[in-house]
Amino acid sequence: MESGVRLLGPVQLVLQGAVVPLRSAQQRSLVAVLAIHAGLSVSMDRLVSALWDDPPRSAVNAVQGHVSSLRRAMGAQATMLKTVAGGYSWSAPSETVDVHVFEQLVHRGADEQSRGRSNAALEAYEGALRLWQDPPLADVGAAPFTEALVPRLRSRWLDAVVGRAAVRVAQGQARHAVIDLRPMVLEHPGDERVAGALISALASAGEQAEALRVYGRLRETLADELGADPSPQLQVLHRDLLLQRLPATPAVEVRPSQTTVLRTSQAQSYAPELIGRQRELRELTALVRRGDHRVVSVTGTAGTGKSRLCAAVARAMEEDFSDGVLHIGLADVREPDGLLMEIHAAADLPSDPTPFDARRLARAFKGRQVLLVIDDFEHLSAAAPLLADFLRLVPTCRALVSTRAKLRVSGEFAYRLEPLKLPGPTAAPEEVLASPAVQLFCERATAASGYRPDLDDAAYLNSICTRLDGLPLALELAAARTTVYALPTLLTRLDNCLAELTGGPRDVPAHQRALRATLEWSTELLEPGTSRALAALSVFPSSWTLNAAAQVGHLEHDEARDIVTDLLDNSLVQPAGPDRFRMLTVVRDFASTLLTEDQRAVTRSAMADWAVELSRTLQQGRQEGLLTKGEWSAIFKPEEANLISAVDWCIQEQDTRAVTLVGALWYFFYYDGTTSRWTGWVQGPLPTAQAHPDDLYRLARALGGVAISFADPHSAVKHYRQALSGLPPGSHDLERALLRRNEAIAVRFTGELVLARELMEQALASLPGQVQQLNDDLTELAEMYAELGDRDLALNTLRRCAQQQVEGDHETAAYICAGRAMLACQDNAAEAAMWLTRLSEHLVDEVSLVVRIDVQHMAAIVRLVLDEVEEAWALLRWNVRTMPEVGYYLFAPDTASLAALLLHRRGHVTQALPLTDHGARFRKDLGLFMAYRPLRELHDELQRHEYQRPNSVEPDLTAGQAPGDVESLSDLVQLLQVVAAHPH
Repeated sequence: MESGVRLLGPVQLVLQGAVVPLRSAQQRSLVAVLAIHAGLSVSMDRLVSALWDDPPRSAVNAVQGHVSSLRRAMGAQATMLKTVAGGYSWSAPSETVDVHVFEQLVHRGADEQSRGRSNAALEAYEGALRLWQDPPLADVGAAPFTEALVPRLRSRWLDAVVGRAAVRVAQGQARHAVIDLRPMVLEHPGDERVAGALISALASAGEQAEALRVYGRLRETLADELGADPSPQLQVLHRDLLLQRLPATPAVEVRPSQTTVLRTSQAQSYAPELIGRQRELRELTALVRRGDHRVVSVTGTAGTGKSRLCAAVARAMEEDFSDGVLHIGLADVREPDGLLMEIHAAADLPSDPTPFDARRLARAFKGRQVLLVIDDFEHLSAAAPLLADFLRLVPTCRALVSTRAKLRVSGEFAYRLEPLKLPGPTAAPEEVLASPAVQLFCERATAASGYRPDLDDAAYLNSICTRLDGLPLALELAAARTTVYALPTLLTRLDNCLAELTGGPRDVPAHQRALRATLEWSTELLEPGTSRALAALSVFPSSWTLNAAAQVGHLEHDEARDIVTDLLDNSLVQPAGPDRFRMLTVVRDFASTLLTEDQRAVTRSAMADWAVELSRTLQQGRQEGLLTKGEWSAIFKPEEANLISAVDWCIQEQDTRAVTLVGALWYFFYYDGTTSRWTGWVQGPLPTAQAHPDDLYRLARALGGVAISFADPHSAVKHYRQALSGLPPGSHDLERALLRRNEAIAVRFTGELVLARELMEQALASLPGQVQQLNDDLTELAEMYAELGDRDLALNTLRRCAQQQVEGDHETAAYICAGRAMLACQDNAAEAAMWLTRLSEHLVDEVSLVVRIDVQHMAAIVRLVLDEVEEAWALLRWNVRTMPEVGYYLFAPDTASLAALLLHRRGHVTQALPLTDHGARFRKDLGLFMAYRPLRELHDELQRHEYQRPNSVEPDLTAGQAPGDVESLSDLVQLLQVVAAHPH
């Protein structure tokens, strides 16, 4: 280079073959910035921001000093560094700057390659790679202008490497291409261009297996780092490999370098700090930079912070778009043509009184590299085709759009922005304060009122942020209220969050200053039918299906599908798992206000009809063996909150469908471990007078389950026999067998073991082919045999159960393991311990809490027999904590006796004996037989103990006990009081 500027490698200024000494990193940075913009004016403000992250007061003087020093060093050639209005200009041609030559060669290589001129393409790529030195701008330090420029140059270098490899593959030199690309993939494991080129080269070289491995590693890297899949082009390439089709050489897209700069809009020059969006910022920046899509639309519910995130992406990408970043706000634009006018105005183009279309505007942008950042596009959907036409005519431009609804144009990538992540209900205080939603609330509260977050406030902060769904706008509006409310008061006031959350900043559009206004802005875009459906769907407190939406909205299935699709596109509902959808709480609150009282009653009644239909489907599927536990649980669990809401409304209205629902749903609430809510229903007034006999039968059956849950077997037997006598004509044999089985279980706990065994054997005899139900009953029958002392028969029954156990049925497996451990514990400790180990392997998440309480009670007895007191105490503590959560108290009196035995083993006799009396007294009052022979034998031994009992039957829970033990014993006494208070 005779004269020019070298930026690839160390910065060098060469004049007439001599290197001009550059005295400092800032002087080298100044030369670099001016040379990059060769032929253009660079303002003083831009120079200052390019050289300093935090400019000193003397920054302008420092730039002027560097310019003066540089001119002296340049001598007669100093005239190429010109002073222009407001700044400076490097007047030398861009061909004298190696970066521009490098980028032009890469672009020429891609152009020649696309035309099929492989030799010319190879020459251009080779020329670019000869210029390359790594790292570029090696001696300017961490100047701000390098943050985007250096990655861009490295990306161009990769373009050249990949382009050269593609040409070599096309020329039959695939092996050479593989040699070039292998190290590149190791250095850039997530770069799809490099991986795609290597995959193509390997395939062309006959190494399909290695090509597939490279694709697999890329897919894992993208999933781990970005949560993304490979591009559609690479997926097609992968498919071709699997089909053993030789893939075509992938094209290399190269962004052309430009020579003119449009005015960068300053509409978003200031924005508050972006909190909790670092991942989204990285992903969006990478997505726009990759350039696979003309339009990247950021969608999401009103108030998620789409505009602010887009502004942050734009700031991060200013150096990527050499001709500027234009910010266009559409909040006040009403006509589609207004979009083109706003783009024209933002670019500060010369005024033109004649009408213009996308084609005329495109001519002004031809060859320019510009990022359009467009805000509030959702209410101007008719302008989307105009934007698509414009971008198609100017392929060097890209658009980043914030909108609540997808644009639905070709080349669009819709990036869904979710609310900020919440801590979760069980998060520790430190985790709460570290969560993004809480951090945003606290930062804005500090700015508004001087609030300082404290670990003691964690519970309130978690509840406030959860109540507002982690929605940034709602969090910021709520934080502003800390000037007048303490956190507990604020949480209470958020029960009416739509009225409370107002008063946003005056310098933002009106629809962003209040939560209600923001949501109204969204719903104004909806068709009337869609708006009515949104209101109707607000009756669901949890997620829902298309079928449910159709029923409550009085819609045909196809209508419901189209309306839900529209609501999804407008970000008013969100996906909530396979075939399920949901509203954020604040959206549901707003949608609910759209219902009149009459409409609400009609919609609620439709929801009750839906609940009755679903409950009967579940009941029939379970009773007739059409649904396994896993299958009906997968249906019931997501609908639980919706079903509870439907039952509550029916009871409130004294609608007879309440009896239908309560009777039909008992079993599912019982096995799901949520019987406490159901118990409240049956203890209140139910409209039984006009109920159908079939529903009264189901209610009687359910009341038997409630009685068992509250350790009242005699009442349970009465209800089950009442249900048997009222069994509807034509009932399935399985239904009768299940009732007989339940009666047998209740009879067992009255102490009539022989009768219980006979009833269970009758139930089993009428269950041919019902393996799932048969196994449930076999485990119960085995326990009865063990109670009666027939150990061998119990053992054989459990073995039979194990032989026909359905794979994955962890609940049956848990009962088998617990039963085997119970049988072995008194004469074979090693075998008992082995079965306890197996039991722990089956206590997975899908095992219901009721089953877990049962088997852990059995396991605690075994641990006691094996003298493993601390392990037994841990199981007891868990059960005591969980029983009230579930509403299942069957073993509460026996647990008191078990606790007494454990205390006695520890030597705390004065606490043990009164607790024994506690359990015995409750069993006597309830007519409850102590289950499990080993526990009875140990209990009887303790009852015969020679120690003098204290006068009071109330145990001293504190003497010599660890704090956790005292808490567990106190909870245990409260459990017994709950059982005693239940109406029997």
